[in-house]
Amino acid sequence: MLVSDFTYDLPEDRIAKFPPKVRGTTRLLVLNKNTGETKDSYYKDLADLIFPNAKEISYYEEKYPARNLPEGAMVTRYGPSPTGFVHLGNLLSAFADMMYARQTGGSFFLRIEDTDQKRMVDGGIENIVS
Repeated sequence: MLVSDFTYDLPEDRIAKFPPKVRGTTRLLVLNKNTGETKDSYYKDLADLIFPNAKEISYYEEKYPARNLPEGAMVTRYGPSPTGFVHLGNLLSAFADMMYARQTGGSFFLRIEDTDQKRMVDGGIENIVS
């Protein structure tokens, strides 16, 4: 089954013109790309479909408590991939983000990107941090 199999003309009277009276009751057709099976669901179930193993919100609130930051504080981050030398433009961006956070009483995070394992080079993380 291809996504293009779902390209079709939809009659104008079948297109929603107004939001539903009850939030989250919009219907959703879910396609399992591995099996080709479809099932009916609702928009309110979308998060559970995308993240089936997510924990209750209380777990995340306890694990990541609210930051005690002043009004207007900026939380910024620099997320480089350890794939070689740091580019000057990235360094300037990181510096600006760090200064915005510092000037507003916020926080600056260095978050090394770990999703690009194929292009990761030996010493890449050390190169970024030093």
